[in-house]
Amino acid sequence: MPEYNGKIKGCSNENLQFSVKNPDQTISYIWDNNSSASNTFTTLAGNKTIKLYAKNFLGCKSVDNNIVVSLDDPSGTLSVDKNEITNSSDVKYTINNPVNVSIVNWNFNDGSDVMTTNNVNTLIHRFYNPSTINDVEYQSNIELISNSNCKLILNSAKIKVLKRVVNSINNISKLDLSIYPNPFTEYISVDNKLGEKLNYIITDMSGKIISIGSLDPGTNTINLYDLSKGIYNISINNSETIESYKIIKE
Repeated sequence: MPEYNGKIKGCSNENLQFSVKNPDQTISYIWDNNSSASNTFTTLAGNKTIKLYAKNFLGCKSVDNNIVVSLDDPSGTLSVDKNEITNSSDVKYTINNPVNVSIVNWNFNDGSDVMTTNNVNTLIHRFYNPSTINDVEYQSNIELISNSNCKLILNSAKIKVLKRVVNSINNISKLDLSIYPNPFTEYISVDNKLGEKLNYIITDMSGKIISIGSLDPGTNTINLYDLSKGIYNISINNSETIESYKIIKE
């Protein structure tokens, strides 16, 4: 039986190429229902069987190999457990009925890094809104990838993150903080003297989120060496209080 080269799984609209491995020059090789002999064969990926015939010089023909080809396109639907949240709240994303999914790229389009997971169909993500004036909306793009590198992008419903509510203007002075140096060139240090973990968000002047993180009690260093020169805003909060500062990258 002749051996062949070529992958048997592919994506929709992908051409799969096959070739006879170490062909015998005295044998003619015919692929599927083609009338002409060839050592190579190209076909569109799909769920089907390709027959490889070998014909000798006497014209005798036999089916030497049945090559089963299948599609490897990923599929599934995306759902979220809520569409409207307050600042610093979690949303649960679920890929329902996943098929042929081996890798998932989770892009939440909120300034956070794209997360890549293997064989994980549920993920919880926390959204932030640094504004006390406007609500913001985020629409996530979740990319499903199969073992054959076939891809499908699922777009989530829009997630509305409500603006921050400050109960009293007097609240914006309770956090015992020091931020230095300011202006800075590569990093800023934040001294958290409150004795509890705080959250921070750095945005540019248009409101785009640059960095999100937390501040432990004590001195914290935030690396911003790859940030362009300009003016930025850092908002720091606990469950009750928000403080906002302008920081300058030189």
